[in-house]
Amino acid sequence: MPIYGHNNGKWHAAIIWAKHDDIWWKSCDDTDGQVIVGAPYNIQFLWDSIQNKVKTTWDFDGTNPDKFYIFRDDDPLDPGNMPSPIGNVDGDKREFFDDDIGLDDEVYYRVGYYEGPSLVLSVEALWEHKDPHWNNVVALLHFNGDFTDKKDNIWSAYGNVIASASGGIFGGHYIGDGKDGWIETTDANLVLGTENFTIEFFCNMIGSTYKVGFVSTLFDMRTAEPSKQICIEALEYNNPKISMTYNGNTRIQSSVNIRNTYRHVALVRNDSSIKMYIDGVSQGEWITPDSFSGNRVVIGGRFAPKDNDMRSLNGYIDKLRITKGVARYTSDYTPPDKPFPNK
Repeated sequence: MPIYGHNNGKWHAAIIWAKHDDIWWKSCDDTDGQVIVGAPYNIQFLWDSIQNKVKTTWDFDGTNPDKFYIFRDDDPLDPGNMPSPIGNVDGDKREFFDDDIGLDDEVYYRVGYYEGPSLVLSVEALWEHKDPHWNNVVALLHFNGDFTDKKDNIWSAYGNVIASASGGIFGGHYIGDGKDGWIETTDANLVLGTENFTIEFFCNMIGSTYKVGFVSTLFDMRTAEPSKQICIEALEYNNPKISMTYNGNTRIQSSVNIRNTYRHVALVRNDSSIKMYIDGVSQGEWITPDSFSGNRVVIGGRFAPKDNDMRSLNGYIDKLRITKGVARYTSDYTPPDKPFPNK
């Protein structure tokens, strides 16, 4: 098996001496240098939400080369025609941050090192960030500087609300100051009926509302009060906790303080069971056969003023997603550690 030399940006079969990062090597037969493919070393990926970069890690236990080389391409990486490495790290490192790959890219990686004249390559790994239930998503907002919905719903903003490009748990976020600001949309696809569903977002409360003693409304599908539609609120000013109300009554009340820290909030219907989760832990269950017919969603405020007040959010919301037809979480889970996929 020949080793593969470097020429014009590609690694290809060659009988030639070559130099790369001060390592000299040559092509040769199986008794000399070679490309060893599929070394049993795992490659893992994660999205670093602080740096907003793909972080590649690997396990080359018991190996201490001078350098590790990272290879990446849009197409599967053929050991017989490898691209030039996109970077390298010292041999005692096991991670690499890729500056040029975004959350929604799909690319192939291999990690390798030289053992004498031989190039040892890892198995191939694919970075992709896809939602297996993308076709069931009916609303997805990231709040990265605007109120764009990846499912093309048109959201109208009212009052004192801002979509900041930074400051959220994953990039930007929705900022409400509690002074009668909100956003809303109306669409037939938002009617949940009796289907399974998952409503989820990240929330960080500054307080309850601008007016002490009022609840703060986070997500509202009501058309009147009382109303047989979903409403998610935060109760208490100094120790805000999430609740789900329906037809004028609190059906599920959480025990987790969401003040001054981001929490993942999920309301999930699975058949007749509706559960609320905070950071992946169930906060209670409500059983109902009822159908939810509302097609209007208000975020950060009530469906209509009460006592001349919209009970607007005084805090932040990041990454809101509505999935219809799928109960994404049916038992306790680990909260998402990256933004929701856009495909």
